[in-house]
Amino acid sequence: MKRERTSLRYFILVLALLVLLASGCRVDPSFKEGSNIYAFVRPANSEYWQQVIWGMEAYASENGLKLNIVETDGETEPGESLKQISYAVRNSTDVIIVVPFKSNKLADLLDKAVKKGISVIYLDQMPEFDIKGICVYSDNEKAAERAGEAMAELIGGAGDVAMLNISSEDPNSAYRESGFKNAISKYEGIRLINVFDCRSNRANAEKTVNDILLAYPGIKGIFAACPETAAGAAEALIRLGRIDDVALVSFDYTEEIMGLINKDMVRAAVGKNPYKLGYSAVEAADKSIAGEDLPGIIDIGYEFLGGGKAD
Repeated sequence: MKRERTSLRYFILVLALLVLLASGCRVDPSFKEGSNIYAFVRPANSEYWQQVIWGMEAYASENGLKLNIVETDGETEPGESLKQISYAVRNSTDVIIVVPFKSNKLADLLDKAVKKGISVIYLDQMPEFDIKGICVYSDNEKAAERAGEAMAELIGGAGDVAMLNISSEDPNSAYRESGFKNAISKYEGIRLINVFDCRSNRANAEKTVNDILLAYPGIKGIFAACPETAAGAAEALIRLGRIDDVALVSFDYTEEIMGLINKDMVRAAVGKNPYKLGYSAVEAADKSIAGEDLPGIIDIGYEFLGGGKAD
């Protein structure tokens, strides 16, 4: 009789689990149970985001933190990103690190997280909604202004220049454009012919530079607002034999861009250190868990590389 009752309990348990699975209440396999920190970052198919992830993992490893990194792109796949973030909000966690994107549903989810006592850390950019959180980033406008100053120095304060911007949907694009414009506006001899939306795409940048050189053969400088567009612009300038007489300045840098700086093909680069960005975000999460008071904005600053030298 005892064996029959045990078998019946086992049957009921299995049946209950099957009902839960059928209703869609399943644990996402990308999550690790018991994680204290969930970090939602863009996919590591670019060197920039790979370095952000390495920085995150380094701090977590050094300090014994449970860190669960989920690679998801809220701009291109908002539905998938929202599903993953929703799971983290429902699950017991201490901190959510997220790259904010335009979405009322994201704002609602993060509002629920804050009300549950979950700390929210915004990574790489300021959110466009007013949900309490700590922003770990580098001031894009200040960094782009430094890039504009470098451009002015490189072309002797006079000549036509162009800007290859990132996607207009990215909030950082406006800051990078305004910073660059602020710097070159101080020089009457510099004319900005246009700001081109290259969507952070190497092939788009290469084609755009081809078109620019056809329309403006005397152009003196090009400011590429991300490493991918800088690399595409460099490829076009090298192929067309113009790499020596058109000053190319990059916003942010990767190993590839540092190599081009060492060859004096990219004349300068300014931007945040992605490894430091990831490291600092998890450090802020750790301090938040410990109950430390943190400022609303943690600016990691920016670095400048130029003069044919990149460490």
